[in-house]
Amino acid sequence: MKLLWLSVNGEYAFQLSQDLIKEGYSATEIASTGDFLNYGSTIILLCIESEKVQTLISFIKNKMNEYRNLTSEDMHGMHTSDFSLFSIPLAAYKKIKGQSK
Repeated sequence: MKLLWLSVNGEYAFQLSQDLIKEGYSATEIASTGDFLNYGSTIILLCIESEKVQTLISFIKNKMNEYRNLTSEDMHGMHTSDFSLFSIPLAAYKKIKGQSK
């Protein structure tokens, strides 16, 4: 399992979070900062199986390009800082659900 720490430009964070959930990923926003027009950065945490990391990265890149109305040709030689992704290996993973009373 991997814990993915995704830092996303606030302009795209809500839409990306919604698209991740629609795609079946469990995404948790843990922090947000604001500045002019409230476009700071938002942190999204995801926990997925190691073999699915590359598929998720491709999904995120495609969605970010879609939000920015960019094609893969537009991205050639272009550097953006709309998101950063950190992959952290997990030695143990256990999902615990709360009990209702």
